[in-house]
Amino acid sequence: MTQAAQIPAPRAGVETLVDRWTEAGVPFVVVDRDSCGTWHDNDGLEHVDLARTPVKEPGQARALLDRSPHLVFEAGNLPAQHRTHAVGQALVALACLRTWSQGPQWIVLDHAPALLADPELPPEALDVDAGGYCLVDA
Repeated sequence: MTQAAQIPAPRAGVETLVDRWTEAGVPFVVVDRDSCGTWHDNDGLEHVDLARTPVKEPGQARALLDRSPHLVFEAGNLPAQHRTHAVGQALVALACLRTWSQGPQWIVLDHAPALLADPELPPEALDVDAGGYCLVDA
């Protein structure tokens, strides 16, 4: 992991960046394990409740990105003990999709320090060294 990738950015700066990506049409997915409603004020984002719509396969992620290139995957409606598993599945699907060059260009990990420290997050869920990740501190 590169040194810059290890330092989570403050949320306020990332919200501005997300707004700019939205305006420019840059495809991205915000992954919010704890879903505190932080991303609801950002216009142009489609919210995917992982409790109702689990994302387990790259094809599911591709279909969602085809519908909207600016997504927020939220796991906050799941019981706390199931959130990391659901987020891990979604991240694995996105990682597979990215290896096929089908996007998204960026994956924003909200509450990144807690998520990355969670031993239940599968190691294949992300490859920060590959780039295209924005780590957000709570």
